[in-house]
Order: sequence, then C-alpha cells, then structure tokens
Amino acid sequence: MTSGTTALTDNIMVRIQPTPNPNALKFVVNVPVKNEGKATFSRPSESLGVRLAEDLFLIDGVRQLH
Repeated sequence: MTSGTTALTDNIMVRIQPTPNPNALKFVVNVPVKNEGKATFSRPSESLGVRLAEDLFLIDGVRQLH
C-alpha cells in the first residue's frame, strides 16, 4: 500500500496518510481504537489486547505505533 491508500478489512476502514517524517505513515480509522486517551506502543508485547495494534506489528518494518 502507498500513502493515501484506503483499505477495508473486517468493517474497519483505514486511511493511510503521509507525515513529515519519511519513515512514518499516519493511519486513520473509522472506529475507536481506544476508549480514552492516547497510546504509544514501542514493541508488540505492549500492544497485547489492542487488535489493530497487534495486527500492525505483524507488518514487516513496523517498529512503533502512536
């Protein structure tokens, strides 16, 4: 997928947007990922129980999620 791409999986629409950092992309989803607050996951073990984050860490090259 390239930046600006939209994907629909399990009724979750994901829009991928570029960021000023050439090594980062922004993923915007149409459903809440968390009930409140923000989260940063620096490794897969920190994302346990957050399905979208767990799945994103399965993608080669994903090193951190905000």
